Amino acid sequence: MEHRIIAAQESYCRGLLEVFGDDAVCIGSMAPNMAEQRWWYEFFKAGFTEQNLETVVRFLLREIKKEKRNLGALKLSNLLDPIRFKEDLIVAKLAHKLKADAFKPQGPVKRAVVQADPERERAALERFRAENSEALRKYKRQHNENRN
Repeated sequence: MEHRIIAAQESYCRGLLEVFGDDAVCIGSMAPNMAEQRWWYEFFKAGFTEQNLETVVRFLLREIKKEKRNLGALKLSNLLDPIRFKEDLIVAKLAHKLKADAFKPQGPVKRAVVQADPERERAALERFRAENSEALRKYKRQHNENRN
């Protein structure tokens, strides 16, 4: 496991250097410190792979470039958090799938024509008011009591 951790840390640092050049500061050095080793250990123990890491880092770099994500997402402490990583991996895979699906030919667009039914809309509004009138009165009473 130790060799895998060191290789992953080195790959992470090289990746940052490739993208950011001399401006990139790999936290610590190429060799992971004790905290970083623990993060990597938990990362691999959770079942994530180097390929998963590459997928998420590429996704985060694209998002950072679009200014949709903060540069701090690439900090090891954020990146290797198992819950955050799992979420980012899911989103990265979904974004990749949506991007791939966008280029698939689609059939002709069918538009549904919906006719407005004023009577039905009025009945629904009346039902809504009847079901929620007591809750609204209670809210107003509480709000007025809190003001005094």
